[in-house]
Amino acid sequence: MFYTDIHAHMLCGVDDGPEDEKTMREMLDAAYQAGTRTLCLTPHYQPLFYGDNRATSLRSFESLSAYAKTAYPDMNLHLANELGYYTDCLPTVARGDCRLIGGRYLLMDFLPSTPLFTVQYAVEEMLAAGHSLLLAHIERYGALEGKENLLVDWERRGVRYQVNASAFSREASGKMKRRVKKLMRLALVHAVASDSHDLTERPPLLTEAEKNITRQFGEDIAQLLLWDFPQRILKGKNI
Repeated sequence: MFYTDIHAHMLCGVDDGPEDEKTMREMLDAAYQAGTRTLCLTPHYQPLFYGDNRATSLRSFESLSAYAKTAYPDMNLHLANELGYYTDCLPTVARGDCRLIGGRYLLMDFLPSTPLFTVQYAVEEMLAAGHSLLLAHIERYGALEGKENLLVDWERRGVRYQVNASAFSREASGKMKRRVKKLMRLALVHAVASDSHDLTERPPLLTEAEKNITRQFGEDIAQLLLWDFPQRILKGKNI
């Protein structure tokens, strides 16, 4: 199976991903060799931590695209952002400063310790503004554990959920595995992505996730979460 990875921090010099162009290229090499054929680069959009990195992100993306064009002609690269939610971020999103996946989906992130009130406020704020939300690594937010009814309600209103491939790895804790299994059984996972940051701790690999999803839920579900649904998101289509 080939993969579509819609959440990856692979652009050098823009956030907490690779620091240099050599590592950036090596990460792309690893992703391609492991089966990824469509990749959306999603540098953090969080001016309080990373400053205004839009121009730097674009330059890095153009450099990586030039490399991919020569090394991997069948690799498709896209550029978006992952919004680290902060107070009063709505105007910057409205201006288009934070790039959307497929021109439609706002990939939004919170710290794992973010309280439920803040997560709810952010989601309601973005929905009221008419944004299509894709919540990043939904399994990481402690405030949403046991709040599956809330997630179901948000999904009904158009929110979609991404889970990191690491949640399906052997190294994932028993608690994490149980949490993700519940989300999967409720059909509250719409994309599995690498959220890669480097070559070792958070590599751009989806093969183990495919194997374990196939074993637990079937090949068709793995295909949906690692290719079909991510492709629809990248094209700005409904799921």
